[in-house]
Amino acid sequence: MLFIDGEFVPASSGRSGSVTEKATGRELGRYAQGDAADVAAAVAAARRAQPAWAALAAPERAEFLHRLADELHRRFNGLVEQSMRETGGIRSKAEDEVGTSIRQLQIFGRTGDRERW
Repeated sequence: MLFIDGEFVPASSGRSGSVTEKATGRELGRYAQGDAADVAAAVAAARRAQPAWAALAAPERAEFLHRLADELHRRFNGLVEQSMRETGGIRSKAEDEVGTSIRQLQIFGRTGDRERW
């Protein structure tokens, strides 16, 4: 599924691909294979959403980033496990990748707490 305009939707072509566990070859799930029409829909949705986002004060935008970081932190172990299964990577690499995402959101959130974006 693609996330466009606040909801999950299938690719406009109806096409999808398989996500397989590297160690076993077992299918873990499927993903939508978006095309140019899906990109156009996502860009149009982003353009519609941008004025409301820009109208928020920096601390309000920062709060969204903090909440996302908190949610990733709550799901840390599951995200690490999923990454390892999908990529065949080792735990320390997956932990670093998920942890880096959380840290970056926290850094940008702290910046937004202090400054006008």
